[in-house]
Amino acid sequence: MKYIEDFVREIPDFPRKGVSYKDITPLMLDNYGMMLALNGLEAHIRSDCYDKVLGPESSGFFFGPIIANSHGKGFIPARKKGRLPGVTLQQEYTAGNGKQEVLEIQVDAIRPGERILIVDDLIATGSTTKAAIDLVERAGGMVYCIDVVIELAQFNGSSAISPHRLWSVVQYYK
Repeated sequence: MKYIEDFVREIPDFPRKGVSYKDITPLMLDNYGMMLALNGLEAHIRSDCYDKVLGPESSGFFFGPIIANSHGKGFIPARKKGRLPGVTLQQEYTAGNGKQEVLEIQVDAIRPGERILIVDDLIATGSTTKAAIDLVERAGGMVYCIDVVIELAQFNGSSAISPHRLWSVVQYYK
């Protein structure tokens, strides 16, 4: 039996020396691999416990809309600055590469009191996820859970998003 880890390709020294990139392209190219990832993401969530799914650009767009659709929920794209029309809420953060970035959602994407499931492919330092959490809370929503396929545990991203609940399908410790 194949497991999710069998579909993740490690690319050493990418995007810079010393980094071992976890490439999920082979997982996404394989129907069985995608099924394993989606089943893992959905294993612990109940559709009656949240109202919408938020996915940070761009990898959150891979899995978030599929889960939202399968549960009959709306999907909120959290995009990089300047990619959404209309009035937006913006949240600055420092990306894992040290660059200052801005994540934004449209101001009417979340109604006060809505429970939001955040879905992404990976969490490392947690900076992007923390920016998504901040946007949800500033919009008046509540974070139900953060759901990722891969957690790079050595970067301790879960501490950056505490006390919010993190669910990861696969964890890497090195």
